[in-house]
Parts: sequence; C-alpha cells; structure tokens
Amino acid sequence: SINGKRKMFVMAKGNQYLPLSRKWKKGDVITFHLPMKVSVEQIPDKKDYYAFLYGPIVLAASTGTEHLDGLYADDSRGGHIAHGKQIPLQEVPMLIGNPDSICKSLQKKQNSRITFSYNGEVYPAQGKALELVPFFRLHNSRYAVYFQQASEEQFKAIQEEMATAERKATELANQTIDLIFPGEQQPESDHGIQYEQAETGTNKDRHFRRAKGWFGYQLKVKEEASRLLITVRKDDRNKVAILLNNEKLAVHPTVSEADKDGFITLSYVLPQKLNTGSCPIRFIPDGTEWTSAVYEVRLLK
Repeated sequence: SINGKRKMFVMAKGNQYLPLSRKWKKGDVITFHLPMKVSVEQIPDKKDYYAFLYGPIVLAASTGTEHLDGLYADDSRGGHIAHGKQIPLQEVPMLIGNPDSICKSLQKKQNSRITFSYNGEVYPAQGKALELVPFFRLHNSRYAVYFQQASEEQFKAIQEEMATAERKATELANQTIDLIFPGEQQPESDHGIQYEQAETGTNKDRHFRRAKGWFGYQLKVKEEASRLLITVRKDDRNKVAILLNNEKLAVHPTVSEADKDGFITLSYVLPQKLNTGSCPIRFIPDGTEWTSAVYEVRLLK
C-alpha cells in the first residue's frame, strides 16, 4: 500500500516483479507485507535434502566451531580457501519423517529474536532440540542449511546398512595384526618410516604418502600373518610395486569395489605366512614416475 490520498493494493503470485506506476511525490511511503510462515524447500537436484525458510528468510543450524582452520582469508596463495577438517556428510543431522511432518516440527521460540526449535526425530540424536536461526546471523561457525530427510522406512534401511558396515569394520579389526596410516606422524614414527624423494598429503580428509624414490616401514607381526591390504585411489592403483622382506610381491591382488570417495582396497594373499617379529615393507614406483598414494597398510591373520 502507498500512503496519501490514494491507496493501491497489489498481490504477488509466486516469484514475480510488482510494477508500481504512479506519479511519485515527496513523503510517499511504500509498505509491503510478507507471509511469515515456516516452509521447506527441496534442494534443486530433487534429492531428499530440504532447507527451512521463515517467509523469505533462510534458516540454518550451527554444527560446531571445531577445526575452523583458515576461517579468515589472507593474501597468500589459496588463502581464501578454508582448510579445516571436513565433517562427513553422515554426521550432519538427518530429519526423520516426510516433508510435511518435518515442516510442522519446527516451532518458533517466544523471544525477541527469530529463533526456532526442531522438535521432530533427528539422527544422530542431538541431546537437545536442534536450533535454527536466520542464516545471515550465523558467524564463525560450521553450519547446515540443507538437511537430509528420510521416511521411517528409509531410515530403517539406512540403519541396516550402517549396522552391516559396522559389523564388517569389527570383523576386520578382529583380523588385524598391524595397521599403518601413511602420512600420519605417530603411526609412521611407530613403524620406523624411511624414505627417499617422498611426500605426504591429504585427500578426502585422509592422509597419504607417495614417492618418486621409495618409502617403507617395519611391520609389527604379533602373530602369523597371511594377508596384506593396501588402500589407494581407484585411478592410482597400477603405479606401485611392493617389496616384503626385500622380495617383490608377485601375486596379483584382489581388488575391492570403489567406495563413494573413490578408494579401493588391494588384497594380497602372501606366498608364505609371516612369522612373528619385524618385517620390512617398501613401496617403489612400478614403471611410473611416482608410486601410488598409499592411504592405509593393514596386515591380517
């Protein structure tokens, strides 16, 4: 509405411009009213992720203030890139229910600021209600704007998948005799790291080591070992030769399917079991300039 002798009311329908055509004069005031109600908006690719809006205001939840390395940009090369630890997507709160029910579960708090509590089912359990505030008000914090939504049936399937993964991880841990994470200081130090023309790095928040020359460790064989697992990237698998006890492993490994981040496991059945004690392992390029980037070395019973 416009104040003065004449008032004009215009209603918007969806996303459109509202042209106001009149002769303007000093003191004219335009007043507009927005429908301030909670709604959800699906992510553009139509996956099961939704954002909450209060009228036109996008809401967000703080997800912690840990590992905010690079929060403030500087003028160095790449100084504008946040380089803190990435949080796995599965740790972002998942909302259980259909889109209508999750929308109704968001309740505005009775205070002077725009703050909301989500009172529906959330996984992982938060211990307290999830709080959402206007996105423009969140500073110096990790945050989530889009939240995964799953129906009760979908969540049961996800739980079964997680239980299967956890069971496999437990079985693998029970078979493990020794484990090295290349590129991580303590595991490498514990296993007598040695190298020539080698470097370390991270990819998908996992540490690795690779070399133009070589790198190696002393495996700790606490009981008889018969299998060796090496984790590399799928597109990097044919670039490394492995020497175990100073002899090249000539056996062809069994290759796992790539996980969602592109990592695979090369499983070598050892030609003869390793006896207890210390066993040197060395990685060298296999007809390439560099070895594969190696993310994990695991010795199994």
